[in-house]
Amino acid sequence: MKKNLPITDKEVSFNEPLISTTDLKGAITSFNDIFREISGFDTDELMHVNHNVIRHPDMPPAAFADLWSTVKSGKHWMGIVKNRTKTGDFYWVDAYVTPIFEGDKVVGYESVRSKPRKEDVERADKLYKQINQGKSPKLGNFFTRLSLKNKTALGAVCVALVTILLGQIPAIQQLPFFLSPVVSLIGGIATYMLLKSWIFVSLDKALKEAKDEVDDPLMGMVYTGADDEIGQITLINKLLHAKLNTILVRMNDSAGNIDNSASQTYLSQQSIMESINSQASQTEQVATAMTEMSSTIHELARNASLASQSSNHVDELTQQSSHKSEMAVKGLTSLDNAFDNITEYIKTLESDSSAINPIVDVISTIAEQTNLLALNAAIEAARAGDHGRGFAVVADEVRSLATRTQESTQEISNLISKLDGSVAKVVQGMDKTKETAASSRSDIQGSIDSVSLIKESVEKLNELNTMIATAVEEQSSVSEDINKNVVRISSDAETVVSNANEVNKNAETLAQESQNLLNMIKRFSGG
Repeated sequence: MKKNLPITDKEVSFNEPLISTTDLKGAITSFNDIFREISGFDTDELMHVNHNVIRHPDMPPAAFADLWSTVKSGKHWMGIVKNRTKTGDFYWVDAYVTPIFEGDKVVGYESVRSKPRKEDVERADKLYKQINQGKSPKLGNFFTRLSLKNKTALGAVCVALVTILLGQIPAIQQLPFFLSPVVSLIGGIATYMLLKSWIFVSLDKALKEAKDEVDDPLMGMVYTGADDEIGQITLINKLLHAKLNTILVRMNDSAGNIDNSASQTYLSQQSIMESINSQASQTEQVATAMTEMSSTIHELARNASLASQSSNHVDELTQQSSHKSEMAVKGLTSLDNAFDNITEYIKTLESDSSAINPIVDVISTIAEQTNLLALNAAIEAARAGDHGRGFAVVADEVRSLATRTQESTQEISNLISKLDGSVAKVVQGMDKTKETAASSRSDIQGSIDSVSLIKESVEKLNELNTMIATAVEEQSSVSEDINKNVVRISSDAETVVSNANEVNKNAETLAQESQNLLNMIKRFSGG
């Protein structure tokens, strides 16, 4: 067996019950605070560690063997145990160990330890030392170790002997001398038989029931100092008292936990009530906000619809503008072509008018020569006299015609010069008009490109408006669902508040009942 060392002679005292539980293999699964404080170990040094960590080396292995065999059979075990602290100090406990059941199955063991009586500790210490020395545990003398029946029989014989010696019975004195002892002995035996029939039958029955509950001579000697029927009866009474005390201790512990839980429940319930009230208020605010948001969403949906209609109208206008711009470009192109044709015609006219100038010059020269010849003819006609008078008239007509031709030629030349100037101006104007038309065509083409971009943007805007309208419609549906859920939550919150108030009342009742239970336990436990 493992020996926990070192040890000291310092005893540790305690007043509150020490409680711990183990699994089927003896590993610690739980303990109360006073158990941990008295043992001197930290929580992690105790939890899931074998319970023999607090075993004192002065305890005989037979005591623990009896403990395990008893509890494994489903019975309760009681004993005075010496335990060791972490520092080696010791403390005596009056232990009561019981199996822990889940249904019909044993799942662990529980030990409730109280402060033992001084006389019980003294007897246990003496007996354990005898066992550790290899001796049979004994207390008292021969007479104290006799059974009650033997003591009664011996008492009856003593009464008979005393009767004989004292000669107190007159009838016996009249008997022959040799019959007096026989009669006295028969009287003692009769007395014993009467006691046996009247008392021992009931005593035997009580002893049998007691031994069915606990049959441990060592335990009897520790707790009663006797090994007879009275000791057995006293032991069973002690066991029942320990069982009742354990029940009261565990009930007190549980009632304390219930009281703490009830208090915590009450405080938690108060906090929950505050949270629920706050939630109800916030839910109302959310409901109001959801109503406003729903109205806003409907307004947004209407605006999105109007925006979509406006976008469609803009799209139609851009299409019309694009069509007109394309027609304008086509018209400018046709005009440009017409300008080109006119320019060619004007250039041809300019060329033709330029070709007239040499002809006019020739005509002018001919007119000058004709005029000169007419002048010469007139001179010659004058010289011819009457014979030349007709020729002179012809010469004058020719000279006049030449002069008129020369004047007409000059006018034609002037007109051609003016025509050349006008043609030049027309050509210059046509060139400027062509440049303007080309620039306008470029601007219109730029407008067409811009209108195309606007059209694309409008199409995208239409798509976005459609998506927005769809999203707004979905959002409107979702907001309505949320609004319904908020209303439902608000209704549920009211139900929760009502239930919470009921739970709050139950928590108050539980706290009061747990306090009543604690008070009742104190009354029955003598505390």
